[in-house]
Amino acid sequence: FINLNSVNSNLIEDFKNSLMFLNKKIIINNNNENITGIFKGINSDGSLILSKDDKLISIYSGSIVL
Repeated sequence: FINLNSVNSNLIEDFKNSLMFLNKKIIINNNNENITGIFKGINSDGSLILSKDDKLISIYSGSIVL
């Protein structure tokens, strides 16, 4: 595994800049439940960070509804 804390910060910034839907309103379908919020990025554990109701939540599985 790669320790992202030791990786060149340019690589991490490049990755963040390539994220589709970053800071956009998205809908995640998870087990037939839709969760709507603002996509804020990816956590170090791989979960999606979603801003919902002024809180940051982690989403571990689901699909982005297009």
